[in-house]
Amino acid sequence: MPCACSCRSACSRNWACTGAEGGGNGHRFGRYRSGGAGPRLCGSTRPGNLMSDTRPSSTALGAAMMRAAHLLLDQAPWLLEDPLALPLSGLSGEGALRGAVARLQAEFAQRSDEDFAAVILRDLRATILLRNRYAEDELERAMAQGLRQYVMLGAGLDSFALRRPDLAARLDIFELDLPATQDWKRQRLQQLGLALPRSLHFVPADLERRTPLQALAGSAFRPGERAFFSWLGVTSYLSEAAVYGTLRGLAALAPGSAVVFSYGLQESLVGETGRRIGAVLKAGVAARHESAAHDGFDPAALSERLRGLGYSSLESLDVAAAQARYFSQRRDGLQSPPMTQMMRGVV
Repeated sequence: MPCACSCRSACSRNWACTGAEGGGNGHRFGRYRSGGAGPRLCGSTRPGNLMSDTRPSSTALGAAMMRAAHLLLDQAPWLLEDPLALPLSGLSGEGALRGAVARLQAEFAQRSDEDFAAVILRDLRATILLRNRYAEDELERAMAQGLRQYVMLGAGLDSFALRRPDLAARLDIFELDLPATQDWKRQRLQQLGLALPRSLHFVPADLERRTPLQALAGSAFRPGERAFFSWLGVTSYLSEAAVYGTLRGLAALAPGSAVVFSYGLQESLVGETGRRIGAVLKAGVAARHESAAHDGFDPAALSERLRGLGYSSLESLDVAAAQARYFSQRRDGLQSPPMTQMMRGVV
């Protein structure tokens, strides 16, 4: 999911290019309190005493903001209930979150209109919620078959290990991400007074330079045992060759291992609403003189390549299937995102 705003200097650090103002936490976020003023998402001011010269990736901050916004703007039942998303983002409370979302919507409205800007924001939330929810549903299914290792590639600020103690207690969890994002996350959790589960392993990794298995080599990961990998919101930023290279490496995992990942559809396979959303997001990318890593995937061709790499079982959750499974009963406007699909591959 590309950053859609035009502030190049800010977007090199922060995805939303929106400010963070004061405001108190409400009941949706439980006892977890955000500290400080939060990251100035369109400036250079850091939260007081929060970080030195490190900060999380822009996509990690944006995803956390959208997970938090789900609890504030949408209706129960929640697709994903992440009460730690707001405090981990560094935003100071619900007021700051509302302000950040409003400024992001105004940014989108400059390239479309107010009504369609709201559609884009709902699509962004739905995209992030769908990929996490589907991955965790599939993880739980795999655990029922005895799987006990979970690897999150590009884990960002996801709080799975803390918000799902029912699953975390039966897993070794390995979070792979850039050191700056992991440092921010550790410090935020420490400030919130939350102890890290013993089953959680932070594995610093630049996955553009090392494969997941290379990064895991020095950790407690057991390569001879089955593992479940989630790879969410990453493939759009990689070349097609890099995507297939990673999937080829994961195909060497122990038999019965699985990977769930999200991917963008080729524009020719997307309906009118999806094309309009894509045009607005691409305009933001173009304003920063950047370009997409590739033009998306065709699900049939992707499945064929994965079979050739050695995956024995595949499930492609398309837009219609995701709508039926997760969105059909909703009354808050959230719908299956038109540009994103999910894939599960079993070795």
